[in-house]
Amino acid sequence: MPPQKKIPWQQKKMWPQTAQYQTREQMFPSTSQTAQYQAQEQMTVSAYERKSILDMHHMIIEWLEKFIEKTGYYPDWERRKQVHDSNIKRQDISNPEKAEKALSNKLITFVRSVGNTPSPSLREELKEKFYQWIDATGIRVGNCPKRLACFLLGTHEILEGKDEKIERDSENKKRDLNPDSYEYAEGLNKVFANIQAPLREERDMEVSLKNKKWNEITIKNQFNGNAERGKIAFEQIVKNITFNDYQNFHFFPQREVQQIGMVGLVGMDLR
Repeated sequence: MPPQKKIPWQQKKMWPQTAQYQTREQMFPSTSQTAQYQAQEQMTVSAYERKSILDMHHMIIEWLEKFIEKTGYYPDWERRKQVHDSNIKRQDISNPEKAEKALSNKLITFVRSVGNTPSPSLREELKEKFYQWIDATGIRVGNCPKRLACFLLGTHEILEGKDEKIERDSENKKRDLNPDSYEYAEGLNKVFANIQAPLREERDMEVSLKNKKWNEITIKNQFNGNAERGKIAFEQIVKNITFNDYQNFHFFPQREVQQIGMVGLVGMDLR
């Protein structure tokens, strides 16, 4: 079988999820462009919205780090990782598969909780912190396993509001339990019970930040990395992913092989 041809990321406009990207500048806006977004959109974001979404973003980073820890990709991960006071206390995350499942569940929760809420400026802030994290952890094209690379690309798409792939994967995922079974209902009850404390904390935060503007709160910079370096590193990682790599990557185990419909084929260069 001939080796798989790597498709330069500039041509990845063929992907349904990245059809909007035509140039490097569109996929990776500069810091000055981020500042322009902030100036244009600052009045549309409340302090509560900004704090809540940044907290969810931090949660995703925590689960990315837990996934990397359980895979054993980096023997020195304890030194590389950025979240040393993780809120993850679950004792059942004992292997890479369980960590991956939990990460994917957190990503789909982020998608459905945030929706189209964030302004462009807030989405740029999320990506900037993501780039800082990549730089700080030392994840580079030469040491990034293919599955982690696909997760990083998928996470980046979600931060940009592109949720087609994860929604499609979620719709077609294998079910661990029959929705009509007692075990399924019991699991839902446990989930409902476990989210009550976080919901109360969220309501308290909303009350405490009521009527405050986005720039009236201070968000601590949690990562020591350089966003520009991290953006370059991420771009190089993306460039190393082929079309088939990402097409065959799924956030969840699938019931059956997916077929791209006619809508997904629009704009795709099949040569």
